[in-house]
Amino acid sequence: MFFLTRVKGVYTFDDADSKRKMVIDVPKKQALINFEDYDLNFSGGVISLLTENGDICANVDTILLYELLLTIFNPYLTEYDAKWEKIELIDKAISLKELYPNLNFNGHISIDSKMFNGKFIQFCLDERVPFNSCYYGKFLNLERIKQQMPQDLQKVCLKYPDIFGDDESFAFEKKDLIKLARLLKNNSEKQISKGQLYRITDFLDEMPELWKEVKPQDDFFKVSNRIYKIYCLKENAKSLKQIAKNELQILEIEDMTTENYCVVVPRSLEDLIVEGQQQNNCVGYYYCDDIAANFSLIYFIRQKNDKSKSVYTCRYSTSMNETVEFRGFNNSNITEEEVLSFLKKIDYRLRSILKG
Repeated sequence: MFFLTRVKGVYTFDDADSKRKMVIDVPKKQALINFEDYDLNFSGGVISLLTENGDICANVDTILLYELLLTIFNPYLTEYDAKWEKIELIDKAISLKELYPNLNFNGHISIDSKMFNGKFIQFCLDERVPFNSCYYGKFLNLERIKQQMPQDLQKVCLKYPDIFGDDESFAFEKKDLIKLARLLKNNSEKQISKGQLYRITDFLDEMPELWKEVKPQDDFFKVSNRIYKIYCLKENAKSLKQIAKNELQILEIEDMTTENYCVVVPRSLEDLIVEGQQQNNCVGYYYCDDIAANFSLIYFIRQKNDKSKSVYTCRYSTSMNETVEFRGFNNSNITEEEVLSFLKKIDYRLRSILKG
């Protein structure tokens, strides 16, 4: 059994008869160990030196102490300054834990010197989240929102801290972020998913001129569809004719039907855009280059009694000679046997058409 005493950053580990001893002096950046062949284990809150056949009896946080010992014994962490910088941070965290017993460091220790400030410590205690770099990033996002965004918009911005508080992911101007926040606030009664919002911000990030389409007084989904359509048309302007030409190769599969379903082939990029809007998928922009190069061809499966409404989106690979993707709304899987059987018949027909 090893007993630990800790005084002003100096950790002394003695066994019962003091034959084996270890001293970690953090201020002096020294570690004195009079035994070799150590092997650490941490189980049930107990740290053990297996080869030395002794548990460590400690009155400090064992998770942090284990991390400190791992760092000391780590043979791969050879850079002296980096090693002791990490040890100093863990020692600081141990002191912090003594001041705030309810502070949680979790099983994975990830800390930085900037995190040791009163606001973040209080944030971790109030929100009951671990004191680590992941939550420090979230904390910074929330602080930026409180400092930069108008008071009446902060509530809606706090729902999306990755967008309104992150200074690295996007290079949006403050006036544009305020405009987007007002759009969300004015549409607060609508069910807007994070995925739908992030898709818009991705387009705005790639094509900043689309910010003029963000009008706070408009319906969110009309704004979203408008941005989606303009982005797709601009991004694929050079391929419009080729996309239409390649899709027309498979137009004859539209005579195929089942009891409930039929096939619709898109005639233009606009048809693909509408499908993407209705199905909330990426077919209107992601596969356009593939379609133009004739690597992929898209077709839709729809209800016979309502051909205008999207049901399933399908992608046929001309190199694999089969339909490799078939999805419903929000990229949901297709399990309906009638449709799965229909896909096999469509593949057979497409192989015949494209071979000729």
